[in-house]
Amino acid sequence: MARTKHRKKTTPPSPRPDLRHKEIGAEVLHGHLDRARAVLGEEGYEDLRTAVDTLAFVNQELESKRTSIQRLKFMLFGPVNRQNY
Repeated sequence: MARTKHRKKTTPPSPRPDLRHKEIGAEVLHGHLDRARAVLGEEGYEDLRTAVDTLAFVNQELESKRTSIQRLKFMLFGPVNRQNY
């Protein structure tokens, strides 16, 4: 009797979004946020400001080439806690 190999079913990778690359400094983004502050309200403004600051931090760390992906994940999300699984 011949044994058949069972292949593990994998889901196809999700299509990559069409990303455009444009160098924009954090100060430019903060300027846009300041002008949109009245429309966003304080909570929306603070949320987007935090996102811009986080993006600037990640970009700076990746450009330094000293940070591994594992270290970057730790800096962004903290230590892995087994209780979360």
